[in-house]
Amino acid sequence: HVSLGGGANLVCTVLMLALFKHHEGGRKLGFLLHLQVDNTTAENKNKIVIGLLAYLVLMDHFKEARIFCMPVGHTYNLLDQTFAPTIQSMLIRVVATIGELITFLLMALAQYRIREVRHLPHLWDFESWLKPHMHPLGGFATGQQSSGMHEMIFRKDADGHVRFNTRQSSQSSTWMIEGPGELIFKSSPAPTGPPVARMKADESWGRETVQTNVRRWL
Repeated sequence: HVSLGGGANLVCTVLMLALFKHHEGGRKLGFLLHLQVDNTTAENKNKIVIGLLAYLVLMDHFKEARIFCMPVGHTYNLLDQTFAPTIQSMLIRVVATIGELITFLLMALAQYRIREVRHLPHLWDFESWLKPHMHPLGGFATGQQSSGMHEMIFRKDADGHVRFNTRQSSQSSTWMIEGPGELIFKSSPAPTGPPVARMKADESWGRETVQTNVRRWL
């Protein structure tokens, strides 16, 4: 919902719900978490997503985590290929409610073994939860001659601290920073669960106008 906004809190909430679903189903998560995402700084390639993957390694849910930000033109990916035909199918029918939307998506995505489609009533506030415990990080999002770093790897060092290295592409011969990597946390992250993120005010997303347009359309 537009009142929830997007950004890192959305991506982190969805990632954690997916991991919870695997765990509830009795499927082992394995030693490596490999996250493939778009090369967008607002939602994916940012400090908070980095902090969450580092936290999962810190708490020994994974031995190693990786982020790979796919380059422009990555629609060869199987999941990417589902978007256009799904949207085209939606445009030729009436989908008037959230319930109808969820039912349609489950039907349309069944061939791709999608297990669940969920409506999010809120997001968790990972930004407020992780940011105070993290060192300042930057310089990986954009570059003067490129779209920034595209691959990151997270591991524990000999002292149990999580560090990360990054490189511009999977074909790069070296990782930056050289050596064991950059330290992520300056103190231990809060052990309790992240609070619910604050929703946008009605005025900021035009609730009255949206409701009026929906009534008019119905």
